[in-house]
Amino acid sequence: MKKIYIYLGLVVIVLAGAVMVSRNQTTLGPVKIGVIGPVTGSSAGVYYEPLKKGIDIALAGINKSGTKLAVVYEDDQLDGKLSVSAYAKLKAEGVRYFILNGSPAAAAVAPLIKADGNVSMVPSALLTAYKDDSPLTCRIALTADNYGPAFTDLFLNKLDKKQIVTLVSNTEGAMAIYNVFKEKFEAAGGQIVQAETFGKDDIDFRTQITKIKANKKAEAIVVINWSSTIVPMLTQIKELGLTLPIFGDTGTIKNAAIKDLTLANGITFLDYSFTTDGNNVSGIAQKFISDYASLNGGSKPSIQALQGHDSVSILAHALAQADAKNPTSVANYIVNNIKDYELAGGKFSFNSTCEADRDIAVRQVVNGEIVDVK
Repeated sequence: MKKIYIYLGLVVIVLAGAVMVSRNQTTLGPVKIGVIGPVTGSSAGVYYEPLKKGIDIALAGINKSGTKLAVVYEDDQLDGKLSVSAYAKLKAEGVRYFILNGSPAAAAVAPLIKADGNVSMVPSALLTAYKDDSPLTCRIALTADNYGPAFTDLFLNKLDKKQIVTLVSNTEGAMAIYNVFKEKFEAAGGQIVQAETFGKDDIDFRTQITKIKANKKAEAIVVINWSSTIVPMLTQIKELGLTLPIFGDTGTIKNAAIKDLTLANGITFLDYSFTTDGNNVSGIAQKFISDYASLNGGSKPSIQALQGHDSVSILAHALAQADAKNPTSVANYIVNNIKDYELAGGKFSFNSTCEADRDIAVRQVVNGEIVDVK
């Protein structure tokens, strides 16, 4: 497994609700945060690289302090078995605070987090299985429980589309969205008339696309694909002339692999309320966008970068305010004290099971630009 250490000084400066962390210190301290996710493999460019950039930006704002923070990355290649091994390795090194990046890590490690009395924060996993009655397993991601009802409302109440086809990755998180959507949609009178799946590393989707194209009942298609294979998928959809209206989620359309958004023209998607286009952007968000651009050739941050930034910022704030040697104390601080706490991604409030309340927006790609759907 590939391991990366970043040693930092930790102090929390609350400035309009923001937490800032410094990467100038090089002395290993008592508080470690272990990040488990795909450091290597086909998903690294989507999950690991932008997440690390967001974390680095958050860490760059921390000034020197007597308390030290070390961020340690362990590779699981989006494989739950490797996630467990990575967790065991970090636990043996004394790590008690974790960022679990991706559904495989969240699903496999969450029971261990609870059993060991540790704390985890999840920036991107959507699966319903992570939701439990424990304050130790925290999450800031929009979840399947958000996306499923939102898709249902969009299709039935706003667009009057009752027969839907799905083209969904067979990964845990994507299937969680599908399962919740199917349950809510069909209970409300809709119908999934065809359900196609694919492996996260598949690059040929012509068989599924051809079958969908032949379906005469379908009124729209929901696509969930968070890996770099979204590019060949959308290319093949265009090449094969599939003209059904396409709908997706944040991870599919704001995928770091999509360098030219004209490839996604016309696609409507459900998204975090955070935007990089200047509309309804707070000062904290503007600073994050500016910092990211200055470090990355003027490019805009992906949702993974944003979630990395806000995940480590929340943990850093709680670690500084609570007893960092007692994970339960830190978890209790998050659920009891973090209310309307503003970061780059908006205001965060955590419920008793450490799930963050997040707003959801409907957006569309028009002429290579993302616009709000009114």
